[in-house]
Amino acid sequence: MRKSKLLLGIGLAAVVCVAIYQYVNYKAAKIIGQQIDYINQSYAEMASAGLMPRLSLSYQRIKANYWQDDYRIEGVQVDVAAVGVLAEVAQLKVRGFEPGTLADNGQVSIVGLKLSDGMQVFLPPELAKLAKGLLINTDYQYHYSGKSGNLRLTQQLYIGEGLSVNFQLQMQKMQRFWQFAKQWTAMDAETQQVFSQSDAYSQQLTQALTEGLVAEGQLSIVNAGFLQALYQALRQTEQTAQVEALKGQLEQFLTQHPSLPSAISQPLLVFLADPRTLTFQFKLEQPLSFVQLQQGEWPEQVQSAEQMLEFGNMLLQVNPE
Repeated sequence: MRKSKLLLGIGLAAVVCVAIYQYVNYKAAKIIGQQIDYINQSYAEMASAGLMPRLSLSYQRIKANYWQDDYRIEGVQVDVAAVGVLAEVAQLKVRGFEPGTLADNGQVSIVGLKLSDGMQVFLPPELAKLAKGLLINTDYQYHYSGKSGNLRLTQQLYIGEGLSVNFQLQMQKMQRFWQFAKQWTAMDAETQQVFSQSDAYSQQLTQALTEGLVAEGQLSIVNAGFLQALYQALRQTEQTAQVEALKGQLEQFLTQHPSLPSAISQPLLVFLADPRTLTFQFKLEQPLSFVQLQQGEWPEQVQSAEQMLEFGNMLLQVNPE
């Protein structure tokens, strides 16, 4: 008898745990759906005010696993009024999502983004041919350390199997910016939309970035034929045929510009002639603020382009053997 009661108690506990597990996931999925509803409402209001075309987002399903920090929105479509479906996304994956809060680590992945078949008919033939069946995948990640105030941003972009772009940026003293971001995240979607269009938003964002410093970063490109295919498609399209002349002008600039160091101009000329791989990285000897970089205010000891390369420990590599 006692054994039966024990088994019954274990069974009831299991049922309660499963019910709680499913309920929390259901609530998380519902919150994400509400966020999308708010976004569509904001789009409609801005379209009515003439600020943007009338866009709307739709989706097939939302899968939420609160316990594993895994949220997925499947079958996303971007619709334009009087035009139709502009783009489709197979899956949108989010990690670090906590309604009303900003997690120190986050990730957003867009899987299978493509231009809809209906939109491809509006493209010139060569560009439509290039776009047909082309899938774009991208991944954004961030990591913030509250102890040090460091913020690292990472992005990967993949265009089919023909091109990949990777970007990393390391920043310091981002506490003030992070506080601003946490306050913005705590707002509901409607309040966020109104605030982001106000002068106060721009002012507070600028102030929040004043203490931030840029320390190091890297950009890498791996091309497996996409850039060549895009270039040929643009050349054969009347509206963009001038791209061939632009390439020549860029080559002339890199060749003749007197203040451009050969450590930069020569690798870029090689990449223009044979675009396979390119990597640019820097690590500043002394991190600089966003204001300094925006205004071109380098330290006093940096008086030439060569000294700038040395100060930034800048390295540009193209098509390494």
